[in-house]
Amino acid sequence: MTQNCRRPVLILAIGSWLISGFFLTKSTIWLCPLLIVLTFRDKRTWLILLMVFRLLLITQAQDQVYQGLCQVFPVDYTRIDQWRVTIDNTDYLFQGQLPGSGRYRVDAKLIPFRTNRYHSGFSEHDYYRSLGFHARAEVDRFDLVTPLEEGWSFHLQQSLYRQLDGYDDSQNLAYALLFGGSRLLDRSFHRSLREIGLLHLLVVSGLHLRIYDRSIDRILKRFMVPRLIRRGLILGTMYGLLIITDFHPSCVRSIGLILLQEGVFYRKTTIDRLDQLALISWLMLLINPYWATGTGFLLGTIAHASLVLPRRPSILRLYLVILPFQLLLNGILSPFYVLANLGLACLMSQVLPLLALTVIVPVFQNIGQWWLLGLIKILHQLHQLDLLKLEVMMPSPWVIGLILIFYILLLLRLESEIATRWFQQYRIGIFILLGVVIGIAQTAHIDHQVGVHFLDVGQGDAAVIITQTGRSILIDTSRSDRFFDHLRYLGIRHFDAVFISHRDDDHSKWVDQLSYHSGYTSRYTPLPGFQLLEAGDRLSFDEVEMMIYHPDRNYDNENDNSLVIQVYAHGKTFLFGGDVSGDMLHASWIEDIDIFKYPHHGSLHSLNPNLTNQTDIGLIVLSYGKNKYQHPHPVVIDYFNQTMLHETYHQGSIQLYNGHFRCY
Repeated sequence: MTQNCRRPVLILAIGSWLISGFFLTKSTIWLCPLLIVLTFRDKRTWLILLMVFRLLLITQAQDQVYQGLCQVFPVDYTRIDQWRVTIDNTDYLFQGQLPGSGRYRVDAKLIPFRTNRYHSGFSEHDYYRSLGFHARAEVDRFDLVTPLEEGWSFHLQQSLYRQLDGYDDSQNLAYALLFGGSRLLDRSFHRSLREIGLLHLLVVSGLHLRIYDRSIDRILKRFMVPRLIRRGLILGTMYGLLIITDFHPSCVRSIGLILLQEGVFYRKTTIDRLDQLALISWLMLLINPYWATGTGFLLGTIAHASLVLPRRPSILRLYLVILPFQLLLNGILSPFYVLANLGLACLMSQVLPLLALTVIVPVFQNIGQWWLLGLIKILHQLHQLDLLKLEVMMPSPWVIGLILIFYILLLLRLESEIATRWFQQYRIGIFILLGVVIGIAQTAHIDHQVGVHFLDVGQGDAAVIITQTGRSILIDTSRSDRFFDHLRYLGIRHFDAVFISHRDDDHSKWVDQLSYHSGYTSRYTPLPGFQLLEAGDRLSFDEVEMMIYHPDRNYDNENDNSLVIQVYAHGKTFLFGGDVSGDMLHASWIEDIDIFKYPHHGSLHSLNPNLTNQTDIGLIVLSYGKNKYQHPHPVVIDYFNQTMLHETYHQGSIQLYNGHFRCY
């Protein structure tokens, strides 16, 4: 049944966003909301077809080799190891060290970005495509032909950064607060902010831009500056931030809204604020459809709507609206953290203009440095404080879909007076029903995790075994922060057993930060408090049986002292190879296994071509990330070309259970 449409621009924007999300992610969670939106009809909703046409124009990258000239410039001042390589007017991303900008002669492989999607919805492919990069460039040879001057956006970033010299050790934090650039922060501090849920304060968000807009407008009003000049200065500020942030969607949205509002004002017409936001959002998606899949676009739009649409805008309302998305991104729900978030955001509205003033008047930077040092101490204390801290399981795709539908229905109730009255009358029941359905979906999501999980943790190893009774066993921790995202997704706070194959950082880095009942490692790579295992030892956990094949003695190479473990779980036999070399492997270990976790991330040294039965294995898992070690080696990939391979770098994590598998 179709319904008449009172806000066609709103329907157009939401429909275009949902179509873009579905087309680019191929995920079914976009479909139900899209069908709801399409029940509204208007003679202008045919414009959604423009979005479909725009999506069809998107070209996908293919593996190719390029030899020739190209221009190379840094992505921006805060990313010293990321370069924009321009070949035939198409931009590619190179990550590494270079002497500087210039025209280079290169031998390069042009490789598509990874398309697998993390639990939070992040996709490397969508993120870099939204920044204007077509693919990744892996360069074997760089010969500088002609040095070139960096662009003026780079010099603007550089001069603003140097203008903050008076902050001394807090210079990076000051720049990040004012102009975005959290990449400048210390890695551990960056992770602490992310866990507290405050990392959004260090990107140029809708909140930042709203504060700048209102502050400049209020100051100039006091000096009786005409509206045209006021808005011109604000537009110039926004344009500067647009260049600094490399066309961040929040800046694009703000500039679009300013131009639209001024056009409406001087033409003496009226356009509803929600329609203004919807129109600009639709035009943004036409410009760059990949923004539809980014949390920056979604949260920025929601934040802007929360701040400018209500008659009495408040930061409290803003945080209540984005709280479900904070849960989605961080996997942490803490009343204490929410209060800290709210307090610091309110403080930002007062302090951010003062910090911006120190760029113009550097003499006040000593005061700013004192404030930032205090802020750092407070944030460190918040991170250490466990008061009311509740780590919760990351939402399942079904829960994300329910939240999505709920927010869309909240917007679409504006289309019908009957729906508005009905929502007002039954809103408490609706919230209770939504909570019950989400609870049921999450419970089903927890039950769905039983099996063996090989985790996508970059260049490292980590695997989790979950038994029928809910007991959890970990084999290696990796070195990537992404490991903790996986644990929140799986709903694991405590392990019944932890196995560390050996002490290398990419297998054991996080062991001291884990909660577990018992720990096991190789007899020849001991860890404090861990039980030592060697060849012949057996263990069992519920229906999971484990047999230790290796080590049988102490070897000079620590990699060869790794645990090699045969695991029987959920109807299949697995072999975990640690980092041992190929000479350590025996044919008898491989005879009856179904899944082989290949040693040392696909290293050539771990291949034993004499074991011809390796190619009879049902599935071989290669766990690796972007690296400089040539993992996995091309010879290894070619050797197993008739065997089913799962590469975590390209295909993400994999769960195996009773003969079935799913990648995520």
